[in-house]
Amino acid sequence: MKICRVMKIYTAMKISMAAIFMLFSVVVLADNNQGFYAGAGASVTMFDDEVVDVDNAHAFELVGGYKYNAWLGVDLRVGKGISAGESDTYFVGSNEMDGRLKREVDNYYSVYYKPEVINDEAKLYLLIGYTSMDFSEEIDTADGTRVSSVSGSESGASYGIGVGFMINKQVNFNIEYRTLPDERDSDPAMASANFDYRF
Repeated sequence: MKICRVMKIYTAMKISMAAIFMLFSVVVLADNNQGFYAGAGASVTMFDDEVVDVDNAHAFELVGGYKYNAWLGVDLRVGKGISAGESDTYFVGSNEMDGRLKREVDNYYSVYYKPEVINDEAKLYLLIGYTSMDFSEEIDTADGTRVSSVSGSESGASYGIGVGFMINKQVNFNIEYRTLPDERDSDPAMASANFDYRF
């Protein structure tokens, strides 16, 4: 599973680099080349678990950063979980049991190096950095008896790719996909959408 995930990331990075090189030929600096930005949005955490099928969890996210020049910036993220991913089964050893499993990313904090290229309508960028997150997981039997309750934290490398659409010179709408540290072998990844304002 981990090798498959690495191959997916590698393939995504190859595609994004090809797109970046294609954009170089039509670059027009449509947004401001330098300065601070801030914004907010929502994210969906997907758990690629080999054992149990868990719904997506949701979070609210604040975004901020500084753009050094037309090609490079640094990006900060702070997120707060607003709903958990759930499953109506869980496993004890190799036995599948009816009940309820809830898994949530409670909080996360990320910092990214953000290279980007821009044309007159959109921008394509990479996110290369580090994420620290707090998570929790609860398992109940079908009659509501608590089987287990686990919470903890994970930190590690986080990578992503995004595309931003310029509404005007200051406002952007961004769509992203990024990996998260491996929380309890569930291979989490995050998709998000946000608006940011360039000062």
